[in-house]
Amino acid sequence: MPRLKRLSWLLLLAVLILGLLVWFFLRASPWPAYRVQRADLSETVVASGRVIPPATVELASMVNGTVAEVRGEEGDACRKGDLLVQLDEGELRAQLRNAEAQLAQAEARLAQLGTLTAPQAAQTVEQARSSLTLAERTLARNRELARTGFVSPAAVDEAQQQVELAASRLRSAQTGLSSSQAGSERQLAQAGVRAAQAAVQLAQAKLQQLSLRAPADCRVLLRSVEVGQVAQVGKPLLTLALNGPTRISMLVDEKRLGYLAVGQVARVLADAFPEQPFDATVSSIAPGVDRDTGTVEVKLAVAKPPAFLRADMTVSAEVRVASRPQVLQLPSDAVLAGNGEPAVWLVRDGEVLRQPVRLGLNGVGRVEVRAGLSEGDIVLAPGSKLITAGMAVRPQVAQP
Repeated sequence: MPRLKRLSWLLLLAVLILGLLVWFFLRASPWPAYRVQRADLSETVVASGRVIPPATVELASMVNGTVAEVRGEEGDACRKGDLLVQLDEGELRAQLRNAEAQLAQAEARLAQLGTLTAPQAAQTVEQARSSLTLAERTLARNRELARTGFVSPAAVDEAQQQVELAASRLRSAQTGLSSSQAGSERQLAQAGVRAAQAAVQLAQAKLQQLSLRAPADCRVLLRSVEVGQVAQVGKPLLTLALNGPTRISMLVDEKRLGYLAVGQVARVLADAFPEQPFDATVSSIAPGVDRDTGTVEVKLAVAKPPAFLRADMTVSAEVRVASRPQVLQLPSDAVLAGNGEPAVWLVRDGEVLRQPVRLGLNGVGRVEVRAGLSEGDIVLAPGSKLITAGMAVRPQVAQP
């Protein structure tokens, strides 16, 4: 029994000595701390996103054909109408020459009708008109002579028959002339010309389909074809990003939605070029929230995009939503995390006490203190769970 009591006292003494050592160590060791200061502070909303082009189009062929030339390379800037892909034209060139030859034949046939048939018909009309005039004069003279008895009534009747015969021939000649000018033969010739013209136009249109050109000012994003391959109808050969205003799409937590507004200024950094930030402006905020991710799509407009910016490039944007000059602030990691009232470990007279605070703007790495602290106060930095109220510490203030 005496031995057990002696061991208990020794154990208690060891605990006391260990506690004294810990207390001395904690009191003697410096604790990282911050000093509450006044400075300008801006609250921002930070999110990541991607560069989106105004529109992306896929260039595909409307006909099957062998690729003869590809001028569009990935990253190339193109102007509207620039030739990007050329398909082989051999077969369609031959079809065009054949159609042009048929058109020449049809036009020659129509010209032949105009230079030979029509003039001959007109000459026949003039001859028939002259014959009619002569027959009418003969009839008039015979009638005059018949009154004086120099010719018989039979001669008058014969002259009348000649007049009627000449008139009939004139009518027939005029019908022939009308037929040569707008008759079935000429109509067939004109229809042949029109059909040949349509064949030429069709061959020319098909020939144009073999030359794939840029639909607008753009940049080549993806090349999916090489010379010698067979282009199939509807299969994309090149993917193009049309030129236009550069925009950035980012997803923001719906909890931050109330801070955002169209027109706010953002500072953007591309992950590939972190040393070259550029400015953007909030241009639109989606009206709905993605219920799966709890995010809202926010788009930024880039008025002066840097030369290195590319479609689908990953970027980080910091949108300034509010700012105040010369406010009390401290690093945000000094605020104790928890579900209760925000608080900090305040150092006063060498001892630690838990001090509730009321916060304001939440900047990048710093937070505004609206109440609970004064300028010059010292609060402990995070890093140890051994801090308890009433503990004596030696704070080591970090330089801002």
